[in-house]
Amino acid sequence: MRPFLLILLIYWSLSPCLGQVQESKGLIYQKKADSLMVSKSLDSANYYLVLSAKAFLSEGDTSSYFQSQNKKSIVAYDQVNYDGSMLIAQMAIEQMQEMSFQNNLLSAEFNRRIGVVQEVRDGDFSKAIDSYNRAIRFLKGSETKYLLQTQLQKDVAIGILSRGYLDSAQVILQATIDLQENDFPFAYSELSDSYRILAITYSMDADNEKALKHYKNALKTIKRDIDNNKNRLVQADIYGNISVTYQTDGYYDSAFYYVYKQKAINEGILDKDHRNLTNLYGNLSLMHGIRGDLDSALFYSEKNLRSSEKKYAKNHPDLAEAYLKTGTLLTQLNRFEEAKVYAEKGLEIFKTSFGNKHPKTYNGLINLGYVHLLKGENNTSLKYYQQALEAYQSGETKQIQSMIDVYMRIADNHFGLGELENALKATQTAHKTILQEFDAAHETAARVKLRFGKYYFEKGDYNRSISEFEKAQELFTQHHGLRNFPVSKSIFSQAEAEIKMGNEQNGILLEAGTDAEHK
Repeated sequence: MRPFLLILLIYWSLSPCLGQVQESKGLIYQKKADSLMVSKSLDSANYYLVLSAKAFLSEGDTSSYFQSQNKKSIVAYDQVNYDGSMLIAQMAIEQMQEMSFQNNLLSAEFNRRIGVVQEVRDGDFSKAIDSYNRAIRFLKGSETKYLLQTQLQKDVAIGILSRGYLDSAQVILQATIDLQENDFPFAYSELSDSYRILAITYSMDADNEKALKHYKNALKTIKRDIDNNKNRLVQADIYGNISVTYQTDGYYDSAFYYVYKQKAINEGILDKDHRNLTNLYGNLSLMHGIRGDLDSALFYSEKNLRSSEKKYAKNHPDLAEAYLKTGTLLTQLNRFEEAKVYAEKGLEIFKTSFGNKHPKTYNGLINLGYVHLLKGENNTSLKYYQQALEAYQSGETKQIQSMIDVYMRIADNHFGLGELENALKATQTAHKTILQEFDAAHETAARVKLRFGKYYFEKGDYNRSISEFEKAQELFTQHHGLRNFPVSKSIFSQAEAEIKMGNEQNGILLEAGTDAEHK
């Protein structure tokens, strides 16, 4: 055989091997880490991310190195290692500056990680919103349009929403939807989620008609691409939100219809101890409790609690949430001692994890205060509500609606103690806050009117009491229709005042008649 033919044959035989490019070790490790992150094997995922970061540095792949650092920050957050998550993100930003490495998308990702920790760990929505806006500025400074910008705008809206500014949140969310429809029309799950959050704002504003309209938009959008489990879970979340909306309007049959659609999807896809399922069982427990089906309520409450205790560490905030939900159900069942135990467990976890001024601690204090209120232990209840107010005033909790409710519960405790003037003072503070932050026609104003009506009723001023109850009834009917429980309560209170007034008038007439007979 001629030499050149031999050489050619050898080349052809080796060409498949010569054409293969050895895969990067860093990439191999990162793929393994990605798989472990999906399965929530977080310790192992972190191990492979450390290996991938070292490999990427040795290979000179700076961009992939920082991508692995971003994933490390996410894993630390999912492990409830909030300090570690923020530290990784902050050090990555410093490293990028030291290495003169510019990447707008990664800079935005790291600033978002910092913002999420500021929001969840610290309850500092102001700092979180600043971090989100800083991340948005990085993306706006890039020629490329990134879908992350829409998520960041939603983060800002949720932060503003948590402070009670519904109108501002709605403006940002509508702008986000417009951006998604124009620039990312095929990102169906992200667009659907934006409609869903916008619907929640209207539900919080007691405008359930608009809420349902946007939930339908969310469903219509996600159904365009329902062939994967991720989008089916988005669909399930929307069903859950629709269920809550119908529940608040008193349409329980519709509420159960949608929550069981949510349940069917989640149970078909998720692991039995998945967080979404434990939360769903907690919600089902509360719904059955409201309907008076106590056996079903206890069944789902126990499922929720067993799953949470199995899945989470003893100091995990999600376990605390499960304790609070169980305590809420037991409160509905008038099992106050058991409810108190769970409320105390939840509060202790929140204090240990977040400190005394965090929004979750604030919510835990409110929960425990309510248990003692229903037990008739007004002084103890007042103590917890006062601590909640201190947390509100000194911390970053800006749940204005909730703070108004705290003042109303303080008023209820003073009514229970017979301290009518203190009750009036707390009610007036609640009313003043409503006028400052909302308006006189806000749904919460109706609840305040009930307290004013009770005050005048106890003082014996029945005409003014009836007037306040009538105003409450009018506002409740305007927001919820006649099916809502508060409407019935206001009507009952009005009737009670009218009966009391009628009895006293009859007593006066009887007394006058007796005097005339003696004369």
